[in-house]
Amino acid sequence: MVLTEKYIKDIEKGILILDPDKELEIETAELKVGDKEIMLFFPRDEIRISVTEFLKYLPEFDSIHCSDTKVTSNKFTQVPVYSFGKPIDYIANEINFVVEESLYKLRLVNNPILIGIAATKLGLYDKYAPPCSSYVALEIEYKSQNSRLTDDEELKIIKAFLYEMSYVSKSSIDFNVIQESGFFDDYEKPQKQDITLSSLTVYSEGMDLFRKAINSTDKEISFLYFYKIIEYYSPIAARKLAFENLLKKIDTFRYRTATSNDLASIFSIADKFRVSLTDKELAQTLLVDSIDIVDLFSKLPSEIKLKMTKNLHFQESDLNYKSKNEILQGIIKSLGNILYSTRNSIVHAKSNYNSDNNECSSEGLPGLNEFLKEACYSIISWNNRLPNHLKFE
Repeated sequence: MVLTEKYIKDIEKGILILDPDKELEIETAELKVGDKEIMLFFPRDEIRISVTEFLKYLPEFDSIHCSDTKVTSNKFTQVPVYSFGKPIDYIANEINFVVEESLYKLRLVNNPILIGIAATKLGLYDKYAPPCSSYVALEIEYKSQNSRLTDDEELKIIKAFLYEMSYVSKSSIDFNVIQESGFFDDYEKPQKQDITLSSLTVYSEGMDLFRKAINSTDKEISFLYFYKIIEYYSPIAARKLAFENLLKKIDTFRYRTATSNDLASIFSIADKFRVSLTDKELAQTLLVDSIDIVDLFSKLPSEIKLKMTKNLHFQESDLNYKSKNEILQGIIKSLGNILYSTRNSIVHAKSNYNSDNNECSSEGLPGLNEFLKEACYSIISWNNRLPNHLKFE
């Protein structure tokens, strides 16, 4: 799209609505028919934006509401975000991550002009933190004003997006604030990776734990957050298995009178359910139902893979979807025990902890965390696929 005489008049009118007394010092360079880009000036800042993008925001200038954490208009929400690890502007350039829902679209935006307008209005900028180019925003673009979500609903999809983006970028992405100072390095412009999702994973508290896990620079703290994800979702797997076994049993006496053996079996199912909720069984109960261990096995630390292949008598190169069930179950059981023992060795390190020689070593813990990042992403996705009466939200 290029500038026309009509577009130029619309832009001049929009800038006047935004800054009628010229106090904000927000203005454009000279507008010429045929231009494809607009140079937009803020105090201590300037950005280039395509005519197409700018005209999309122009009707919003008379409906902007702002704070230091969020900017909204009739059809847009922009939330400043930052990352632990790779700089957020690098990530926004590296990955074009878009979620297209029926009522809205989510994406990361460099040089978010609504944030720039808010920072200027709030006076939260200086020469080290220009009002617009300092920020990357998570943007929600609604298809219409009537399709706007409530604040609580919006927060959930924002957190869900940050979770997905954190996984894809391998950097924990979190909420930022509009502020007066910051530091932004220049990085070589990367080749952008395009990723488009048709829907987001429904938000659950496990997503917050996931981002905390990959945010932590302490390998033990990171492990404990991953383990808390397993603890959070494992009751669902235990309950799901108990429901399935109970329904199978009830089906056997649908057309006959239940016997004492039938009732004893129901009590036995209940007992197994209680056992599956014990600490040592938690991980096993969940992992067997929620992750693809054949695919993820290679991501385990070498010391754990060596222990499993030796104890279960198989070669890693021979592991596939046709492998014997006892081997696959043995891997899950061994993994559950290792996670449980490792968790105890960290939590009880300063007390009288007695090693069972089943813990992951300190040297292997970063590798185990890499495995758990993939496993926990699978767990959260698994929860999202469950029927509503089973899943956690």
